[in-house]
Amino acid sequence: MTANMGSIRNSGIELDLSADIIRNKDITWSFNANFSYNKNKVLDLGDPTKDYYNTGFVSIVKEGEALGSYQLIKALGVAQEKTEYKNAEGKVTKVVQPGDMLYEDINGDGLINSADAQIFSGGIAPIYGGLVQQLTIKDLT
Repeated sequence: MTANMGSIRNSGIELDLSADIIRNKDITWSFNANFSYNKNKVLDLGDPTKDYYNTGFVSIVKEGEALGSYQLIKALGVAQEKTEYKNAEGKVTKVVQPGDMLYEDINGDGLINSADAQIFSGGIAPIYGGLVQQLTIKDLT
């Protein structure tokens, strides 16, 4: 169910620059550059003890985080050799073979599970930009 249940703050800037490099009766060569920066933060969800997940995705809506953030377990790379995950007591909890993905064990319990998930911003790119050139010769663009 979709509901309006909180507040978000969006802030940013937009810049647009246009110029004619050449402009006469037969030729027009113009240039345009644009840039935008946007930052957002979820301020209030009504119930501060609850996080909201988008159905079918791993994105999370959480107070203090950017809209479009993801809750993921950080990958450290591919194991080049046999690697062991150990808990705080030094007991081996998992053996990873070469070619398997290595993940960050945030809490040091030797297990890779949802307790190791971190919030990563990245669902919405904060910076956009573009460059455009247009050349018109007589009536041909």
